[in-house]
Amino acid sequence: MQFRKPGWIIGASALAIVLLLLFQVNWLRQSQQLVEEQFDQKVTMALCSAIDELGSQFQSDKINFDFFKPLNQCSSPSFRSDLGSAELKDMLESTLRRYEIDLRFEFDVIPEAAENKSNAMYCSSMQPLTQDDHTLRVQFLGKRAYVVQELGFMAGSSIILLLFVCGLFVLTLLRYMQHQRLHAVAVDIFNNMAHEFRTPITNISLALNRLKKQDGAEKMDRYVQVIQAENQRLQKQIECILHVAKLDRGDYEFKWEHLELQDILEEVLQDMHFRIEEKHTQVEVHLDPTVSYSVFGDFHHLSNVIRNLIDNALKFSPDHAIISIDLTTDSGQTLLKFQDNGIGMNAQQAYKAFDPFGQTSGKSNGFGLGLYYVKQIIEKHRGQIRLESKPGKGSTFFICLPQKAHANA
Repeated sequence: MQFRKPGWIIGASALAIVLLLLFQVNWLRQSQQLVEEQFDQKVTMALCSAIDELGSQFQSDKINFDFFKPLNQCSSPSFRSDLGSAELKDMLESTLRRYEIDLRFEFDVIPEAAENKSNAMYCSSMQPLTQDDHTLRVQFLGKRAYVVQELGFMAGSSIILLLFVCGLFVLTLLRYMQHQRLHAVAVDIFNNMAHEFRTPITNISLALNRLKKQDGAEKMDRYVQVIQAENQRLQKQIECILHVAKLDRGDYEFKWEHLELQDILEEVLQDMHFRIEEKHTQVEVHLDPTVSYSVFGDFHHLSNVIRNLIDNALKFSPDHAIISIDLTTDSGQTLLKFQDNGIGMNAQQAYKAFDPFGQTSGKSNGFGLGLYYVKQIIEKHRGQIRLESKPGKGSTFFICLPQKAHANA
């Protein structure tokens, strides 16, 4: 049994991220407990310090806690003694600030011993201020906000670290999936390339062998035509690959000039006359001869765009098909529409039609670079191309090209 290493790597990476997340959550929880313990220790020391300092200022026999108000009324106690609630409050604020605690608090004194049964209330014996078991109780307002503030940097850095790691993992996963897809496409394209090159080479070899055995001029002309046709087929495939490679590298130079699109269309149709006749296809061109369908672009590339679209229509249409080409203008734009009644495409195929190698399959000739090249050229000319297609009803390409020069031409 063979294991797929990339799958194990992705699974291990995802598990590592989950464990990292759990460790971070546990670490933050422990950090919160540590901050709360430090806070409790500071408060305890501050209360003891306040009582000790008050004990040095007041005598215990002069302190009589015979009147107090409950803590939940947010009021301070009143004392019938030399020590009043104001002095006690000031001493508490002073000692708490000394321990770096600057929170609002409520306090009271009860005439009995008490234990701290709440994480929000702190108790301390009033001895030696009094011989009786009086207890000072202090409750802080905003303790949770204080703890969150203390944890702010640690929590923020942990969140940023987790987001960074997760984002890096997602990007790596996407890149891996993209490379896997490109690898699969590369395998298909090279297999198809071998088939595409092998067929014309085989035909050329057969024609040459026959040519050597024949003396008749008529038969020789027929074999020469086969050689010429297959040679042009090879040349076309190679040029398509070279054009796309240069466009992807960005080192292709365009010769920008003002052109008449109807002249380009006419020249391409003349060049493809024999191919159109071979398929018994009827090409209908609709345009107004009094209108100038001008564009600003490269003659060679725009010719290739039209040639690729017509060739695509011939390839995926049956014999005796009809190809309709319409030329119009609108708001400084020249519009070109190619429509055929071929086999058409479903929604998924139409969506991927302009992807590189998108048409590479055993059901069609070529490498799937034609429409990709067309889209790249149209976009280089600051134009737009759109495809509408339905299975069994043919395909329609809409092209929009500017008539004037653009700034980056």
